[in-house]
Order: sequence, then structure tokens, then C-alpha cells
Amino acid sequence: MRNQTFSKLLWRDKQLGAAILAALIVWAGMLIWFPPQRTVWPTENLERFLLLVLAYPIIEEVVFRGLLQGWLLTFKWGQKRWWLLSGANLITTAIFAAMHGFQHAPIAAAMVIFPSLVFGYFRDRDGNIGRAIFLHSFYNAGYFLIYGVG
Repeated sequence: MRNQTFSKLLWRDKQLGAAILAALIVWAGMLIWFPPQRTVWPTENLERFLLLVLAYPIIEEVVFRGLLQGWLLTFKWGQKRWWLLSGANLITTAIFAAMHGFQHAPIAAAMVIFPSLVFGYFRDRDGNIGRAIFLHSFYNAGYFLIYGVG
């Protein structure tokens, strides 16, 4: 097997590239339609930024995509697909969004639905949570770089 760099692997995966491009487009739209108000920027609270971009995505992906979605995939109905989405992914996403509703306004909790479906798609496709963790961290980093961490 040839030794390939991460960037070559990243851009060879067209679906992963599309997920990254989608984030860039969404962030551009957010900047235009919802300009950020100054809050606490990552440089002012690096510890919080690292929690939001590294620790929380890892923990959430292990719990939701690794444990919950993995368990739901053991059921026949969890393996059933609607387009590219498994039943396990749909249920995991509903629970993931609901859990965000405890700490965020309903609209903010609803905004995690599409990214969650993307993370779940990669978990189903790959059989592991590696790309889900990467994307979750990437999406969080862009959001918190735009809107701050506080």
C-alpha cells in the first residue's frame, strides 16, 4: 500500500470533500445574513474553544454515533435505509438535536439536525466514527470562529 498524505486521502473522498465544501458555503451565508456580534473570541478563551472544537465533538461522537447509533444498527429497522440515511442515523439525530435543546434555543437545536445526519452518514458508511469526529470538530471550529465562544 502506498503511503498517502492526509490531504490526498481527504480530497479523494468526494463525499467528505462535499461535506467540507457545504460547511464553507454555510459559513459564508451565515456571515452575510447573520453577521456576528462580538462575544468572546477563541483567542480570549482558548480553553473553552478547545473544549468546543476538540473535547465535546469527540465525546458526543463516541456517545451518539459510536455507542447509540452503533447499538441501533444492530436492529433490522436501524439498518433500513431511506435514501442515504439509516433508521439508526435518523433516531440518533433526533436524540442529538433534542439533547442540544436543553442548552440552546429551539432554533439552535434544530440547526444541528443536518450536520448530525452528515456525521451519522459517515459513521454508517465507514463503520467507525473517525470522519464523524473530524467533521464535527471542523464544523464547530468554523462556527465558533465566526460567532465566538462566550
